[in-house]
Amino acid sequence: SSPTSSRAEEFISDVPAVQCGGSGPTLASSWSSGTCAAGAKAGRWNIGVNGTALGSDEGLCFGKLSCESRLTAWTGPHLIPTPPSFTTGSLVVFLPGTGSSPADYSRLLEAAARAGHRVVGLTYMSQPVAVSQFNAWCSPHPPGVTGSTASAEECNRDSHESMLFGRVRAKYRGKSNGLWDVPPMRSIEALLCDALHQVSWGRQFLTEAHGGCVAWQRVIISGHSQGAGHAAYLSVVNRMRAVIFSGPQDCPDCSSGWLLEGAQTNVTRRALFSKFEECG
Repeated sequence: SSPTSSRAEEFISDVPAVQCGGSGPTLASSWSSGTCAAGAKAGRWNIGVNGTALGSDEGLCFGKLSCESRLTAWTGPHLIPTPPSFTTGSLVVFLPGTGSSPADYSRLLEAAARAGHRVVGLTYMSQPVAVSQFNAWCSPHPPGVTGSTASAEECNRDSHESMLFGRVRAKYRGKSNGLWDVPPMRSIEALLCDALHQVSWGRQFLTEAHGGCVAWQRVIISGHSQGAGHAAYLSVVNRMRAVIFSGPQDCPDCSSGWLLEGAQTNVTRRALFSKFEECG
């Protein structure tokens, strides 16, 4: 290839594929009739642009928000473009937005590769709901538990840590009331670890330090919309570089505490937003 081009390869995860059916309940298969139905009953999904609840709409759980409608985003291949020359020593990991796959961002991933980075566009179990609906679930308190005292930020942190690591610090564990409790084997960390084991150059970004797998300090985390929120949170808790697009869109009550933590650290972060309004 020419010095200005990159070649992208697709890699299917070794982790067993997500299924909407099956012999027993799973996070995906129980979503529509479980947590999604609870959110619809509480009026957390059918909301206006200002966050006002428009009423219950359980039809969403078997339509736009259903497992079947999100399955492609959860089961598609990772996209890994090869840089013409690996000059930065860094790995860019990109997390797509709600309902999207790495292939939807192929030109962005190829641009990062042309800049001299290793790149992984990661397929992961993104939340079935848009960020605005995630905010509505958490604020002011998650629904479903009588007398719940979990704050919006506790709910938000629980969800991010579950998505990223498949494990949550004790003080936040369970605070999202089961919105989207990702099992460890399907966490972003585990899926990235699996992807890095599939490529010849992946070992340089792996570590066994502190019981982990990914050498996060060699990673630039990136993402769009929902993916930007997860990337921003990871950047804060791991004090690592980030480039995020159209996010984080997490509500102020949901994220002000951890965003302040990030502002107090000397870490390079870049955020880019659309000139025109984006919702979702």
